[in-house]
Amino acid sequence: MKPSQAIDRVARIPPEEQVSDGLIVDLLRPLDHAPAFPAIADLVESTADESAFLSDLTETFARVYLANVEETGHVIGFVHTVTAPSAVRLLSPHVSKPTGSALRRYAWQAAAALYATMGRREPSTATLEPPGAAADELAAAAAATLDAHAIKFTEACLREYALNPSAVYLVAAADATERLRGSV
Repeated sequence: MKPSQAIDRVARIPPEEQVSDGLIVDLLRPLDHAPAFPAIADLVESTADESAFLSDLTETFARVYLANVEETGHVIGFVHTVTAPSAVRLLSPHVSKPTGSALRRYAWQAAAALYATMGRREPSTATLEPPGAAADELAAAAAATLDAHAIKFTEACLREYALNPSAVYLVAAADATERLRGSV
């Protein structure tokens, strides 16, 4: 199953049980009481086409970001649901096929864990209109924030967009840059 299909099977922690402050490890703590969660890794088929899997994974979680960031305010947590899987694409050429498959499987599981513990809404599959800014303008705006998360998220989104031209990457990058402006 692809991540975009499996996302509907990720049970989210009820909002009243979610941790709202702290480090990511603190936000993930409610999963200590969700014994079925580790099996979430088995929902996806990570041995299939590597590039298609990673494109589906990053697009799915760019959509998760957009669906949830306004209500939860967890910009940085949701940023990691895209940047970490995108980094797997950079590592994959340097590892064996079985290791690459494991990396993709656990990138899915890690992103799903963040969604389970911070998410309130399911991602929309609606077609989005790209922002008016061109790629170089999005990159310049992210760099101008001096925020490492805005910069790395925009870089990952632009890199993923080049491989999978879904406007969700551009919309998410523009949104995160705006939210992280002045956070340094």
